[in-house]
Amino acid sequence: MASVVKIKRTSVKGKVPTLSNITAGELALNIRDGRIFSANTTHTFELGSNPHSLTVGTGGVSFANGAYSFPSADGSLGQVLKTNGSGQLQFGTVEVSGGTLSGMTMTGNTVFSGNATFQSAVVFNQPVSSTSEFNFSGPVTFTGDAAYQGTSRHTANVAIRASLAVQQYDFTANTGQTLFKGTSDSQGLFNYTQGSVAVYKDGVRLRPVVDFAETDSSAITLQDGVANNNIITIEQYGSETFAHFNYVATAGQTTFSGADAQSKTLAYTVQNPLGGGVKVYLNGLRLRANTDFTATNGTEVVLLDGAGNNDIVMIESLGPYPYKSFEFVGTNGQTTFFGSDVFGKQLEYEVEKTTVYLNGVKLTEGTDFSGFNGERIIFQEPVSNNDVITIDSHGPEPAVLSAQNEVHYANTTVLKTKEILSFDDLSATVIDQFPAADFVSAQYLIQATNQNGVSFGTFNVIHDLRGNSFISEFGRLNSNGSIMTVTTDVEGGLVRLKLQPATTATKLKIQATRLRKSG
Repeated sequence: MASVVKIKRTSVKGKVPTLSNITAGELALNIRDGRIFSANTTHTFELGSNPHSLTVGTGGVSFANGAYSFPSADGSLGQVLKTNGSGQLQFGTVEVSGGTLSGMTMTGNTVFSGNATFQSAVVFNQPVSSTSEFNFSGPVTFTGDAAYQGTSRHTANVAIRASLAVQQYDFTANTGQTLFKGTSDSQGLFNYTQGSVAVYKDGVRLRPVVDFAETDSSAITLQDGVANNNIITIEQYGSETFAHFNYVATAGQTTFSGADAQSKTLAYTVQNPLGGGVKVYLNGLRLRANTDFTATNGTEVVLLDGAGNNDIVMIESLGPYPYKSFEFVGTNGQTTFFGSDVFGKQLEYEVEKTTVYLNGVKLTEGTDFSGFNGERIIFQEPVSNNDVITIDSHGPEPAVLSAQNEVHYANTTVLKTKEILSFDDLSATVIDQFPAADFVSAQYLIQATNQNGVSFGTFNVIHDLRGNSFISEFGRLNSNGSIMTVTTDVEGGLVRLKLQPATTATKLKIQATRLRKSG
């Protein structure tokens, strides 16, 4: 009969040997727990398939003094392993409470259960749901739905506003290069919204279609190859206040601030990392931010090299919205440009919010040209045959917007409130608009007030999917005659509501309900 070898053992639940119980290399068995132990000269340790403490490899996985249960199946792509706080591990998405996210890309549904504050650029490519407050202090782009699936009540104004007016991308070209994409010299990875860019070669404005093509939202293709070390500058426009400032330099002058030649005090938005939210021209040629000038404090622009005596320094405080560009080809002696441009677009702009170029060189408003009634540009000197005139429209803008709330219900209805405090002029101004591809109809409650009285009415707007919109009005009340005229049209795929006020001091409050297309 075989000999029976017995090692040190115990039947007490949870008992673990110490160095006083066993020596180095000796075995000890807990037959109640099914655990076996040994020791070296410094400590005891557990052996077997069900250890209480386990270390795998050097710096590997360690479990000690706890019980963890792993899921039996793998999770989905991008998920992480999370605990429920009671030892149960499971796969799920990342949730942050009171944390900081840097450079994070969210490709699935994102749920915020606490307050969410974004201080830099945010891009959502999927639906976003929020049960609490959203605060945006940087530019925000929604390419998926930003939707509230239940009743949403806002006790304070909700504002989504781009503080970065214009993004500028600079590329240093190689000999013969035509394609510009990828990482730029100045702003990182190049991307843009098609139809909203301006392109310069060594400071001279290029023409869309003729000189360059918008290949896609991440590339620009020039029609002709450039020389080595040519600087290609591409601007992606955003939305802030637009204004012109013109200075006549003295010899060696580098700093420009305060009152300009028209007694306007220089001011601009600082948030743009490329030049503080300004464009700067020297004698009509576009300068490069941080290379040719700096603009960091909102009140002054500093050239890196001193200007010459009587040089013209032109500064634009950026943020054209909506942005349109028109192009005309001149004939000998022509001074006036209006109507349809070479692309068939009808010239329309806001006075003193235009940028005009002659063969790519920026002109000075009031000296080189003047605007008339928002529909024509008049040159002081006649142009030559085949001169190219480019006119950038940075408006018209819907006056002063003080508050705007918008709530989405179940992806079918949008409720919107807006307040407008004044108007720039007495022309018909766009006070609201919506994508024709998304919505078919809208109903507006409009209250207008000025020093003479009050007007209030309900306006129904529809469009027929073929570029025509229609409006009906009912229930109009006027305390002292009508102080507003309301119309509608379709422009650029947007159904627009336009209001012509009786005075520029007219104030509006608007409540809108929009309905999406069926199906």
